Amino acid sequence: MKKVFANIAPALLPLCLLFLFSFPHEAMAVSTCHGLTASLDSSTYSANVGSTFPVVFTFTESNSGFCTEAIQDNTSGSFTTVPNTDIDIDCNGSACSSSGLWTSPKTVTLKCEAAGTYTIRGADIHLNFGSDLFTSNSTVTCNASASAPTVTTSAADTITISSANVNGNVTATNGADATTCGFAWGTGSALSGGDTATTTGSTCPGTTGSFSGNLSSLSGSTSYYFRAYAINSAGTGFGSILSLNTAAAARPSMMEFWGGFFYMLGGQILIK
Repeated sequence: MKKVFANIAPALLPLCLLFLFSFPHEAMAVSTCHGLTASLDSSTYSANVGSTFPVVFTFTESNSGFCTEAIQDNTSGSFTTVPNTDIDIDCNGSACSSSGLWTSPKTVTLKCEAAGTYTIRGADIHLNFGSDLFTSNSTVTCNASASAPTVTTSAADTITISSANVNGNVTATNGADATTCGFAWGTGSALSGGDTATTTGSTCPGTTGSFSGNLSSLSGSTSYYFRAYAINSAGTGFGSILSLNTAAAARPSMMEFWGGFFYMLGGQILIK
């Protein structure tokens, strides 16, 4: 009998191993993580450097205790869980991953650390015999901190004795749209302190674009100086100072009269 078993044992061994490893779940009662769906709430996100923004990660899975959920970025060339060695996006002090503890939908607060455009995704990483599941990629634009708008001043037009149309342009909002636009003007070339007679408001273009204003109650045959300005949450941007000359007042009619002259002015005759 021993001899017979010794003869058939080598043949039975591969069969035993095949049976053991063909049914690991039943034989070892090991649960696996299976991701079913995964998505982020937007394909694009935007924030200024130093500011935070929320990312909502929605997912469904089975046996969540064997899963790790995470937000990843690929600035370094391959996707890794935020935060990582990059200085582009951070988790603002909160965790960007968790082993089976996140409840869908999960809101993760990210923070822009450096200006640029980055790619993120949600990951449902399976720790056992499942397969990893990832959301579609989303783009994050981290803008440089806002600064005052960039403004240019354009030449005046429609100039009369007492009025003129002045023009400006917001060429860059620099991180924050302009909310107030207008012109500073006066007879002093520096337009500073007492030289600035007044300011004239104008409707801002919204993002970038031109705007204009009308200067009134001007004196004839006079030089005026003006410049455009625009204000956003970070400060005031000014254009360069330009000048205009109002038209001269019309001379009264003049006729020769007995070797002299008389003028018709305001319905009166003035003799010279």
